[in-house]
Amino acid sequence: MPKLYEVTIPYVLKNHNAGQQRAWQIAAAERKRCEKQLRAEGYIRKPCERPISLEVVRNLGPKQRFWDNDSILRGTAKQLIDSLVACGWFKDDSPAYLQQVIGRQQVLFDDENKRLTASTTIVMWSTFATFS
Repeated sequence: MPKLYEVTIPYVLKNHNAGQQRAWQIAAAERKRCEKQLRAEGYIRKPCERPISLEVVRNLGPKQRFWDNDSILRGTAKQLIDSLVACGWFKDDSPAYLQQVIGRQQVLFDDENKRLTASTTIVMWSTFATFS
């Protein structure tokens, strides 16, 4: 799959390992906070015209530890993707536009081999198949 776009944003994913709570207001507030941050940083785009695959990369900051692999797309990843939709990246987050969403984690280092600050990298990949 060819890479279409890659950007690292200053948004820090949270695990919410204790659960998202039963109250929708907490998730809605986090989504609005994320969207506000993306808009303030200028991450507004025109929607993709074709279906894509999305990779969400959790970049660990100092003193952060790797999560279990099944936790990468839990927590606030949903709010991040919903914020990307609100900022115009996709028409919506249905399989017609986001055919696949994968998550991974990594540690980034500067030239002096010190960990960089926590962030999230978004990578959009071209997919050629379409759902009907």
